[in-house]
Amino acid sequence: MKTKIVTTIIMLVTGNAYAGPDIPANYSMDCRDGSFAYNQLKVQVDGGQLKFNSSGQDLGVYQNLVKLPTNGSWGLLNVSFSIPLDSCKLYPTDSRIITCQSDILTIEAKGEVALNSMIDEKIKIRSAVVQVRKVDELAIWGNSTSGYELTIAENHRRRSPALVQRYFYGLSENETDHCKLK
Repeated sequence: MKTKIVTTIIMLVTGNAYAGPDIPANYSMDCRDGSFAYNQLKVQVDGGQLKFNSSGQDLGVYQNLVKLPTNGSWGLLNVSFSIPLDSCKLYPTDSRIITCQSDILTIEAKGEVALNSMIDEKIKIRSAVVQVRKVDELAIWGNSTSGYELTIAENHRRRSPALVQRYFYGLSENETDHCKLK
């Protein structure tokens, strides 16, 4: 019995130590990529909510999130959602890395596909995990690149996330400046 109490206390203290800092009330970040897809992300605090607004022209990024017409590989799509601020944490050593959890996440997707089809949908994702995370990869040119990406997953139960959108273009070795804190 005594061992169980000590173990529980250790788990509580350790869990809180790795939870990460709260997001400040004036938090604001803008991300963009250097490709022709024009991927952009704006994250900012609005009252008690952390608002995300993501957009891009390469609609293949959104294929797990919305149903696209067969000719719908290019257009412009805007995806927005908000999560209660107390459900989000920053990574202790990089304020551009964010993790949020939401029981039910409602995503609004609006845009135009191939200049002839409109998208205006609300998508609900249960047990959502939203992250802006740092990614390091070896580009096809053989150089190592790093940057950030927005990922929305349904509690990691799905094989592929609902959305993964990157904000760097694999040409230079350090592209983490594509996400700027304001």
